[in-house]
Amino acid sequence: REEARSRAVAEASLGGLMQRSVSDLTQNEGVQVLVQQVVQSQSTGLVEEMIEELRERLVSLDVSVARRTRRAALGEVPPFRAVYLRRRPALAVLPGVERTLAGHYAGAASRVVAMLVDLTLLMVAVSLATTFINALLSLFNVDALLGRFIAGDGLPAAVGAAVTGLTGTLFIVSYGIIGWSLNGQTLGGLLLGVRVVRSDGRRLSFGRAVLRMIGSYLAGLALFVGFLWALFDRRRQGWQDKLAGSVVVYDWPAVPDETFLREELNVSGVLPWQQRGEL
Repeated sequence: REEARSRAVAEASLGGLMQRSVSDLTQNEGVQVLVQQVVQSQSTGLVEEMIEELRERLVSLDVSVARRTRRAALGEVPPFRAVYLRRRPALAVLPGVERTLAGHYAGAASRVVAMLVDLTLLMVAVSLATTFINALLSLFNVDALLGRFIAGDGLPAAVGAAVTGLTGTLFIVSYGIIGWSLNGQTLGGLLLGVRVVRSDGRRLSFGRAVLRMIGSYLAGLALFVGFLWALFDRRRQGWQDKLAGSVVVYDWPAVPDETFLREELNVSGVLPWQQRGEL
């Protein structure tokens, strides 16, 4: 009987203590701020690690693809590489960045994944824009208005579809031209660490960005042969790059994720997480 009573007292005391502790933690503003900071830092760190791992694996794939297409892992070294590294503040502050692939011509895998990211974002954005435009056309009853002036049952709907398609095309074209001319990067390029520059390493002008967009359409219309051309070109230029006089380079301390590839290419990581990987 005494043992049962002692257990009951202990359970009641422990339960009350736990409830008070949890209540104090949840109501304490300082503890709440600390928990939020910990969660945010862990989330940010996890995303960064995923991006870093993806970039390194793509560089390894770049090297493998280049080896099979041109029989050379790195290809030609850009003549402007040293100047480019000095002009990029984020790269210039890293000691030993010249021992990485930063400033080298970007490989096919990194460029393809960056393009896929851009296409995915554009598909979502164009879909939302199309829905918004169709809603506006319905709100103002544009089909009925066009039907008064244009003969034919399906013609007003075709005009609406043409307006929607033209808007989507303009959105896609503006996305690429603005990104290349302002910073040399679209969102996909920023995520994968590749940048479009002129053949001398300088920023791409607006006119050259327009030419590159025209070349991209031509490369796609030719059954994507224009894009595949970069696999065999010594400077990894596709038709769009040939037309605009542009090249694509790594804009981060690019290294493969495999140690034997780093040793074979005589490159080494200069960032803390890269050095930990080498150890």
